[in-house]
Amino acid sequence: MTDQSPSRRPAGRFLRMEHVIAEVGLSKATINRLHRRGDFPPKVQITSRSTGWWETDIAAWKADRRDAPRTG
Repeated sequence: MTDQSPSRRPAGRFLRMEHVIAEVGLSKATINRLHRRGDFPPKVQITSRSTGWWETDIAAWKADRRDAPRTG
């Protein structure tokens, strides 16, 4: 998914779950399901009790979804 090596650390800000929900238009359950399947950007541990996502990773995921071929 996303290379988190020191040579490729995303820049920008962290988004918490409520902001990710608003940004992608999916429910918390759907985001968690996609994350478990490896179909969503990885969470980043911000503090011992807090996780979030890099804003750039969410934007890239959205762009990939927009550019994906439609089926159906």
